[in-house]
Amino acid sequence: MKILDSNHCVAILCARLDLTGRISPDEELAITAIRGEELVQGAPMSRRATDNLACLDVLLAALTILPYNELSAMRNGQLKA
Repeated sequence: MKILDSNHCVAILCARLDLTGRISPDEELAITAIRGEELVQGAPMSRRATDNLACLDVLLAALTILPYNELSAMRNGQLKA
């Protein structure tokens, strides 16, 4: 499993990142729920909000969304401390 961050997703959506040859066809791609939230929050602020939201829906449907639970929050806080 490869976990993408929001910058990866934006680059994919803007056709600036092509993962062809970088991942195997059967490899699972994921994003954390918190990064998904950032993308959903930012898309309406773009110039082509309607188009970008539609593309984002397609991208998020293709990814595994990893939960952001209490354990994740604790670990993230420890890493940032």
